[in-house]
Amino acid sequence: MRAKVSVIVPVYNAEPYLRRCLDSLARQSYADLEIVLVDDGSPDNCGAICDEYARLDARFLSLHQNNAGVAAARNFGLSAATGAFVLFVDSDDYLELHAISSAVAAAETSAADLVIFGYTRISAGESEKFLPPAAVGRREDFERELLLGSLRTFCNSVCCKLFSRDVIVKSGAVFPDVKYAEDYVFSITVLEAVEKLCFLEDSLYFYNNTNPMSTMAGYSDCFYDDEVMCAEIGQSYIRKHIDPDYSWRESGLVEWILSFCARAKIPLSEKRRKLKLIMRENRGCKCFQKGAARSLRTKFFHFCIRHCLVSKYIFCRAVYTRMRSIFLRARTR
Repeated sequence: MRAKVSVIVPVYNAEPYLRRCLDSLARQSYADLEIVLVDDGSPDNCGAICDEYARLDARFLSLHQNNAGVAAARNFGLSAATGAFVLFVDSDDYLELHAISSAVAAAETSAADLVIFGYTRISAGESEKFLPPAAVGRREDFERELLLGSLRTFCNSVCCKLFSRDVIVKSGAVFPDVKYAEDYVFSITVLEAVEKLCFLEDSLYFYNNTNPMSTMAGYSDCFYDDEVMCAEIGQSYIRKHIDPDYSWRESGLVEWILSFCARAKIPLSEKRRKLKLIMRENRGCKCFQKGAARSLRTKFFHFCIRHCLVSKYIFCRAVYTRMRSIFLRARTR
């Protein structure tokens, strides 16, 4: 008998997408599954759908809690999980048919504590794949690329990973009680206990970027504070294992602000107000000084940030994103 895999699915406001997600789990080619559904007090029919799947398929376990956020839901699911491996799936996303089978085979063949695989991000009318290069090695061989380099996108989410349950227990990792960036904190906490990593150059996870109810689709006033707290945890790890002089404000603040300007679903006047407060707090950062940006595009974006020109940045970013999308589609034909 192969090792049992616990799939943990936090569920909230995902009724239009939930059946697709759960069907993708029920149809997995890997048989020995424990699928832990945690209804986080969802106000729609998600709780009833979870109960329905648990009633019809013994591999599903339906748990319910008062609304406490995705971090608490995942922690609840972890406490109920009994599998040798753990996989996280968000309730508006779904898996490729052989995803779990491929990930477990890689873990068993390589004796890795952690398997990281590629994903496909689905936006309105288009999709884009993010694939790590196939590789196996010690944690130390990949730390810099995962935290600071080309593999950083795979450190920001727990949903493109198969975890050994033993390494989660060894690390003592739990999801922090924040609304944003909880995946990053959990990932780097586990990473510190990992001895061996395996990367699969396959897209096994489909990330739905079209759900308007998703936490990642909006913004709240705790967004910046949560990001700062999580970034400082990451900074401690990087200073300990990679670069003792690393400063997240110099390396990651601009990227965060660009994301905030583009994604926050709040009025422009509120964006300007918040951006001015952030700029005032970080006025001395070298990343905002003239000459810090290299490409012409980045220089323009930095100029918009320094002068709080949010609307101009959003317009130019939309044009750039559209042109990049057209180019990518043309290149794949």
